[in-house]
Amino acid sequence: MVTTDVPGCAALVGQGDGLMVSVRNAVALADALQRCAVDYAQWDWRAIGTRARERFSRAGVAKDYIRLYETVRAGGRTGNSLR
Repeated sequence: MVTTDVPGCAALVGQGDGLMVSVRNAVALADALQRCAVDYAQWDWRAIGTRARERFSRAGVAKDYIRLYETVRAGGRTGNSLR
């Protein structure tokens, strides 16, 4: 996966799950896409899929919402990401 470093998209790419590039940087985007194509066999696609299914399953999302609710209820700040 290749994404730009913006809220929402950036949260989708974890360590080893893909590449993140700066916003409005066409050269970096082209380079990242090229690297993905060239290094295709080096990515552990099964592990990436497993992490995505765990993270975005109903149970995973519910867990994040519960953690968010508990943080807000306790008067804490959540920041930009739950992860």
